[in-house]
Amino acid sequence: MRTCLAIFLLAVSADVWADEPPVGVPELLNPQALPTQIEAAALQRQHDALQAMRLTTLEYSLRGPVHNIEGDTGVVLSPAAGHLKEGDSGAEILEVFKDILLATGDETLTVTRNNLIDPKTGALRFSQIIRGIPVIHGGVSIKYDGATRRVFGVTAAFIPDRGLAREPKLSARQAEEILAQTLTETSGGKAIEIEIVEGTYLGYYAVPAEATPPALVWVIAVLYTGGMDEIFYVNAITGVVLDRQQRSRTLTRVMYNANFSSPTIPGGLAAPMTPTEIANNSDASEAK
Repeated sequence: MRTCLAIFLLAVSADVWADEPPVGVPELLNPQALPTQIEAAALQRQHDALQAMRLTTLEYSLRGPVHNIEGDTGVVLSPAAGHLKEGDSGAEILEVFKDILLATGDETLTVTRNNLIDPKTGALRFSQIIRGIPVIHGGVSIKYDGATRRVFGVTAAFIPDRGLAREPKLSARQAEEILAQTLTETSGGKAIEIEIVEGTYLGYYAVPAEATPPALVWVIAVLYTGGMDEIFYVNAITGVVLDRQQRSRTLTRVMYNANFSSPTIPGGLAAPMTPTEIANNSDASEAK
């Protein structure tokens, strides 16, 4: 009886494992399962490029591009890559990894850092821009052997230029007015004293951990009475507030946590909602 039970359990386990792709083995993604329209030919090129690598780790992003790979990529950087400095073009890197990132050709990478992780390992980091518009939190990071220049790791938060809006329907001023109205509505109608910090700008933004299409947004910095400030992302087409992230006055980087929690905001605004709650808010204003 015990022998039969053990065999049954092993058989069930084998079936479960069979449903999961082996670690490091490429998967041909289904275009119908992705939030952004991507042609089957591009997904096939991605699969073929990954198939040519000998990977130990492979993770896809929710929107299709590769998020993380480790192993022998087969890519060897040019000698010039080791001398790239902040502000230089990352065209070489984008060219060799364009297929796994599902790039279209309108994206650009710019070096933000070139340093050694340890005496034998180099690292290059890049920010991403699409047609002159920055991708919020977007970029690519690679690790390579310092002696051979062979790339063995790529981590990316990459947004391909696929189906993205090119021009806003709302002006920066309109987006700021919609945000002020939305903040009042989410506080139960209580007036909130805020200051819109100068420098509202356009960016492309993808809500973290949600398989939704990236959006063209107005990035708006808000300062509350008492000194606390936040960054808001307002859809530049619909006017919906997509997300908010608390910012530290003592740091230059945007700071936020996984569950979007924060202390009660001065002025009576309720605790921050999740991106889904904000997007689904029936009172969110739309562009006229």
